[in-house]
Amino acid sequence: MADKIMVVRHGEKPGKPPPPNGIDSKGEKLDADCLIPQGWQRSGALGCLFSAWGVVARPGLAVPTKIYATDPASKSKRPKETVSEVALLLTGQDPDTHFGEGDEVALATKAKADPGVVLIAWHHQKIPAIANAILGNDTTTPQHWPGDRFDMVWVFDLKDGDWKFKQVPQMVLAGDSDQPISMSTTLADEGDAD
Repeated sequence: MADKIMVVRHGEKPGKPPPPNGIDSKGEKLDADCLIPQGWQRSGALGCLFSAWGVVARPGLAVPTKIYATDPASKSKRPKETVSEVALLLTGQDPDTHFGEGDEVALATKAKADPGVVLIAWHHQKIPAIANAILGNDTTTPQHWPGDRFDMVWVFDLKDGDWKFKQVPQMVLAGDSDQPISMSTTLADEGDAD
């Protein structure tokens, strides 16, 4: 059984107006479903943040032993791209992408059953559904993740048989906020669709 589950949103993506396309890790243009250079910077920085020395600097985080990302075929490649380097660095494997958008409850159930520390990268609109499935309620966490926030880690710790929630700022790139996502964030604040 997991004792900690950490959830992050994928890294930065193409904006509106263009550039319409993200790039791969070699800098080659791909499509709108990929990260932009800033997203790749965040991906690399997360490798440091979730490493043994990084978690010492950021109380509340831990080195993950299992890493999940949204199935790239179900929405976009960004969640997998965001944690692929973290997964290779820390586990020597690619992230598990067996769960797609719409599988949030099944993913939460599986993550809770995994031993150790779990890291999940997902799309911001569905992160509250993962949180609700972990906690068993829809009142403990914000129910909308703002479309302009890429810089927060939602942390769930198992304490005395109950899951506890907190937010830990990433603070890995210039412009990252140290302010938690507000419980009063609304659907209107959510911004874009991914």
